[in-house]
Amino acid sequence: MGVIIAGWADAGLNPETFWLGYAAGAAAGWNRKPASAQDLTTRFYNSFYGKNTVNIDKVYQLLSTQA
Repeated sequence: MGVIIAGWADAGLNPETFWLGYAAGAAAGWNRKPASAQDLTTRFYNSFYGKNTVNIDKVYQLLSTQA
């Protein structure tokens, strides 16, 4: 049928932090082949920021703790 992923204007979070959830949630909803959260996260980082990105997990952790 499909998937709906929504962000409800969480106070204080940097909008950039939502993209990982949008992409990983949609990927899990549209693909029959199971994938781990780590695999989806790695694929997202490579697609959006490139393969040469360093410590992007830490960047996302810091952005997420702003709220």
